[in-house]
Amino acid sequence: MKDLLNALGLFTDIKFFKNKKTDSENKYTLCYFPLIGFLLGLILILWYIVADKTGFGIVEGIVAAVIVSAVTGNVHFGVIFDYIGRSLAAIAYIMFLVVVFLPYTLKEIVIVTGVFILARALSVLLFIDNDYIEDGIYKNLALKLQRFAVSIITVVWIMAAVALIQMMSILSFIAVFITYAVFYFVFSRRARFKKSLTDDDINLFIVASEAVILVEIFAGMYLPRILERL
Repeated sequence: MKDLLNALGLFTDIKFFKNKKTDSENKYTLCYFPLIGFLLGLILILWYIVADKTGFGIVEGIVAAVIVSAVTGNVHFGVIFDYIGRSLAAIAYIMFLVVVFLPYTLKEIVIVTGVFILARALSVLLFIDNDYIEDGIYKNLALKLQRFAVSIITVVWIMAAVALIQMMSILSFIAVFITYAVFYFVFSRRARFKKSLTDDDINLFIVASEAVILVEIFAGMYLPRILERL
Protein backbone atom coordinates (compact mmCIF):
# COMPACT_ATOMS: atom_id res chain seq x y z
CA MET A 1 0.00 0.00 0.00
CA LYS A 2 2.86 2.40 0.78
CA ASP A 3 4.39 1.77 -2.63
CA LEU A 4 1.00 2.44 -4.24
CA LEU A 5 0.64 5.75 -2.40
CA ASN A 6 4.17 6.66 -3.40
CA ALA A 7 3.43 5.86 -7.05
CA LEU A 8 0.30 8.03 -6.95
CA GLY A 9 2.32 10.86 -5.43
CA LEU A 10 5.16 10.59 -7.95
CA PHE A 11 3.23 9.94 -11.14
CA THR A 12 0.03 11.95 -10.75
CA ASP A 13 -0.65 15.61 -10.21
CA ILE A 14 -3.21 14.99 -7.46
CA LYS A 15 -2.17 17.21 -4.56
CA PHE A 16 -3.50 14.87 -1.88
CA PHE A 17 -1.06 12.14 -2.89
CA LYS A 18 1.82 14.56 -3.47
CA ASN A 19 1.47 15.74 0.11
CA LYS A 20 1.21 12.19 1.42
CA LYS A 21 4.50 11.21 3.05
CA THR A 22 5.32 7.49 3.31
CA ASP A 23 8.31 5.46 4.41
CA SER A 24 8.04 3.22 1.37
CA GLU A 25 11.15 1.26 0.33
CA ASN A 26 10.00 1.58 -3.31
CA LYS A 27 10.62 -2.10 -4.06
CA TYR A 28 7.30 -2.42 -5.87
CA THR A 29 6.46 1.20 -6.73
CA LEU A 30 7.03 0.62 -10.44
CA CYS A 31 4.47 -2.22 -10.38
CA TYR A 32 1.88 0.52 -9.92
CA PHE A 33 3.10 2.80 -12.70
CA PRO A 34 0.80 1.19 -15.34
CA LEU A 35 -1.99 1.32 -12.75
CA ILE A 36 -1.83 5.12 -13.03
CA GLY A 37 -2.88 4.74 -16.67
CA PHE A 38 -5.73 2.44 -15.65
CA LEU A 39 -6.98 4.83 -12.96
CA LEU A 40 -6.83 7.74 -15.41
CA GLY A 41 -8.82 5.71 -17.94
CA LEU A 42 -11.29 4.64 -15.24
CA ILE A 43 -11.97 8.28 -14.31
CA LEU A 44 -12.60 9.05 -18.00
CA ILE A 45 -14.88 6.02 -18.39
CA LEU A 46 -16.97 7.10 -15.39
CA TRP A 47 -17.16 10.63 -16.80
CA TYR A 48 -18.29 9.40 -20.22
CA ILE A 49 -20.95 7.18 -18.65
CA VAL A 50 -22.34 10.19 -16.79
CA ALA A 51 -21.98 12.48 -19.83
CA ASP A 52 -23.71 10.03 -22.17
CA LYS A 53 -26.72 9.89 -19.89
CA THR A 54 -26.94 13.66 -19.48
CA GLY A 55 -26.05 14.73 -23.04
CA PHE A 56 -23.29 17.25 -22.28
CA GLY A 57 -22.19 17.40 -25.92
CA ILE A 58 -19.04 19.45 -26.48
CA VAL A 59 -18.48 19.75 -22.73
CA GLU A 60 -17.83 16.00 -22.69
CA GLY A 61 -14.58 16.32 -24.64
CA ILE A 62 -13.49 19.47 -22.82
CA VAL A 63 -13.87 17.89 -19.39
CA ALA A 64 -12.07 14.74 -20.59
CA ALA A 65 -9.12 16.89 -21.69
CA VAL A 66 -9.07 18.72 -18.36
CA ILE A 67 -9.14 15.40 -16.47
CA VAL A 68 -6.11 14.06 -18.35
CA SER A 69 -4.22 17.34 -17.94
CA ALA A 70 -5.09 17.71 -14.26
CA VAL A 71 -4.09 14.16 -13.34
CA THR A 72 -0.86 13.74 -15.34
CA GLY A 73 -0.08 16.99 -17.13
CA ASN A 74 2.45 18.93 -15.12
CA VAL A 75 5.54 16.79 -15.71
CA HIS A 76 4.81 16.56 -19.43
CA PHE A 77 4.19 20.15 -20.51
CA GLY A 78 7.83 21.15 -20.13
CA VAL A 79 9.04 17.95 -21.81
CA ILE A 80 7.33 18.63 -25.14
CA PHE A 81 6.98 22.40 -25.21
CA ASP A 82 9.94 23.57 -23.12
CA TYR A 83 10.88 26.27 -25.59
CA ILE A 84 7.47 28.02 -25.47
CA GLY A 85 7.04 27.94 -21.71
CA ARG A 86 5.05 25.75 -19.39
CA SER A 87 1.85 27.87 -19.46
CA LEU A 88 1.61 27.93 -23.26
CA ALA A 89 2.47 24.23 -23.30
CA ALA A 90 -0.42 23.49 -20.94
CA ILE A 91 -2.84 25.43 -23.16
CA ALA A 92 -1.56 23.72 -26.33
CA TYR A 93 -1.75 20.28 -24.72
CA ILE A 94 -5.29 20.81 -23.44
CA MET A 95 -6.44 22.13 -26.83
CA PHE A 96 -4.96 19.06 -28.52
CA LEU A 97 -6.76 16.76 -26.09
CA VAL A 98 -10.05 18.61 -26.58
CA VAL A 99 -9.86 18.12 -30.35
CA VAL A 100 -9.11 14.41 -30.17
CA PHE A 101 -11.54 13.66 -27.34
CA LEU A 102 -14.57 15.47 -28.79
CA PRO A 103 -15.74 12.64 -31.09
CA TYR A 104 -14.75 9.81 -28.74
CA THR A 105 -17.44 7.44 -27.53
CA LEU A 106 -17.32 5.24 -24.44
CA LYS A 107 -15.79 2.44 -26.53
CA GLU A 108 -12.91 4.68 -27.65
CA ILE A 109 -12.30 5.75 -24.04
CA VAL A 110 -11.97 2.09 -23.01
CA ILE A 111 -9.42 1.66 -25.82
CA VAL A 112 -7.59 4.80 -24.69
CA THR A 113 -7.37 3.29 -21.21
CA GLY A 114 -5.37 0.48 -22.75
CA VAL A 115 -3.14 3.07 -24.44
CA PHE A 116 -2.49 4.83 -21.12
CA ILE A 117 -1.59 1.52 -19.48
CA LEU A 118 0.61 0.32 -22.33
CA ALA A 119 2.64 3.54 -22.58
CA ARG A 120 3.59 3.35 -18.91
CA ALA A 121 4.24 -0.40 -18.91
CA LEU A 122 6.55 -0.17 -21.92
CA SER A 123 8.36 2.78 -20.37
CA VAL A 124 9.16 0.59 -17.34
CA LEU A 125 10.68 -2.05 -19.62
CA LEU A 126 12.55 0.73 -21.42
CA PHE A 127 14.55 1.83 -18.41
CA ILE A 128 14.70 -0.89 -15.73
CA ASP A 129 17.55 -2.71 -17.52
CA ASN A 130 19.02 0.28 -19.33
CA ASP A 131 22.67 0.86 -18.40
CA TYR A 132 22.53 4.48 -19.54
CA ILE A 133 19.73 5.75 -17.31
CA GLU A 134 20.85 8.89 -15.50
CA ASP A 135 20.11 10.05 -11.97
CA GLY A 136 16.48 10.97 -11.43
CA ILE A 137 13.19 9.58 -10.20
CA TYR A 138 13.20 6.60 -12.54
CA LYS A 139 16.78 5.56 -11.76
CA ASN A 140 16.16 5.84 -8.02
CA LEU A 141 13.15 3.56 -8.37
CA ALA A 142 14.96 1.15 -10.70
CA LEU A 143 17.82 0.75 -8.22
CA LYS A 144 15.45 -0.17 -5.39
CA LEU A 145 12.91 -2.36 -7.17
CA GLN A 146 12.41 -6.11 -6.96
CA ARG A 147 13.30 -6.63 -10.61
CA PHE A 148 11.73 -10.04 -11.19
CA ALA A 149 8.40 -9.15 -9.59
CA VAL A 150 8.19 -5.80 -11.36
CA SER A 151 9.04 -7.39 -14.73
CA ILE A 152 6.38 -10.10 -14.39
CA ILE A 153 3.68 -7.66 -13.23
CA THR A 154 4.58 -5.22 -16.02
CA VAL A 155 4.15 -7.98 -18.61
CA VAL A 156 0.74 -8.77 -17.10
CA TRP A 157 -0.18 -5.09 -17.44
CA ILE A 158 0.90 -5.18 -21.08
CA MET A 159 -1.36 -8.18 -21.72
CA ALA A 160 -4.27 -6.37 -20.04
CA ALA A 161 -3.63 -3.27 -22.16
CA VAL A 162 -3.55 -5.32 -25.37
CA ALA A 163 -6.87 -6.90 -24.39
CA LEU A 164 -8.43 -3.42 -24.27
CA ILE A 165 -6.72 -2.12 -27.41
CA GLN A 166 -7.78 -5.13 -29.47
CA MET A 167 -11.32 -3.71 -29.39
CA MET A 168 -10.14 -1.52 -32.27
CA SER A 169 -10.35 -2.59 -35.90
CA ILE A 170 -7.54 -4.88 -37.03
CA LEU A 171 -5.90 -2.10 -39.09
CA SER A 172 -6.00 0.32 -36.16
CA PHE A 173 -4.63 -2.35 -33.84
CA ILE A 174 -1.73 -3.00 -36.22
CA ALA A 175 -1.08 0.76 -36.44
CA VAL A 176 -0.90 1.02 -32.64
CA PHE A 177 1.41 -1.99 -32.44
CA ILE A 178 3.73 -0.53 -35.09
CA THR A 179 3.70 2.89 -33.39
CA TYR A 180 4.80 1.49 -30.05
CA ALA A 181 7.40 -0.77 -31.69
CA VAL A 182 8.88 2.22 -33.53
CA PHE A 183 8.88 4.47 -30.47
CA TYR A 184 10.45 1.75 -28.31
CA PHE A 185 13.14 1.02 -30.93
CA VAL A 186 13.91 4.72 -31.49
CA PHE A 187 14.19 5.58 -27.81
CA SER A 188 16.28 2.48 -27.07
CA ARG A 189 18.68 3.25 -29.92
CA ARG A 190 18.76 6.92 -28.95
CA ALA A 191 19.76 6.01 -25.38
CA ARG A 192 22.56 3.74 -26.63
CA PHE A 193 23.78 6.34 -29.11
CA LYS A 194 23.76 9.18 -26.56
CA LYS A 195 24.77 6.83 -23.73
CA SER A 196 22.12 8.66 -21.74
CA LEU A 197 18.50 8.12 -20.74
CA THR A 198 16.94 10.83 -18.58
CA ASP A 199 13.62 11.30 -16.81
CA ASP A 200 12.62 13.71 -19.57
CA ASP A 201 13.38 11.06 -22.22
CA ILE A 202 11.09 8.58 -20.49
CA ASN A 203 8.32 11.14 -20.03
CA LEU A 204 8.68 12.09 -23.69
CA PHE A 205 8.33 8.44 -24.70
CA ILE A 206 5.05 8.21 -22.76
CA VAL A 207 3.51 11.48 -23.92
CA ALA A 208 4.66 11.37 -27.55
CA SER A 209 3.55 7.77 -28.11
CA GLU A 210 0.19 8.48 -26.44
CA ALA A 211 -0.31 11.61 -28.55
CA VAL A 212 0.39 9.79 -31.83
CA ILE A 213 -1.97 6.95 -30.94
CA LEU A 214 -4.73 9.32 -29.82
CA VAL A 215 -4.48 10.90 -33.26
CA GLU A 216 -4.57 7.45 -34.87
CA ILE A 217 -7.76 6.59 -32.99
CA PHE A 218 -9.21 9.95 -33.97
CA ALA A 219 -8.30 9.36 -37.63
CA GLY A 220 -9.66 5.83 -37.47
CA MET A 221 -13.07 7.24 -36.57
CA TYR A 222 -13.15 9.70 -39.47
CA LEU A 223 -11.15 8.14 -42.30
CA PRO A 224 -13.72 5.42 -43.08
CA ARG A 225 -16.43 8.08 -43.39
CA ILE A 226 -14.22 10.19 -45.67
CA LEU A 227 -13.35 7.19 -47.83
CA GLU A 228 -17.02 6.28 -48.14
CA ARG A 229 -17.75 9.70 -49.60
CA LEU A 230 -14.97 9.48 -52.19
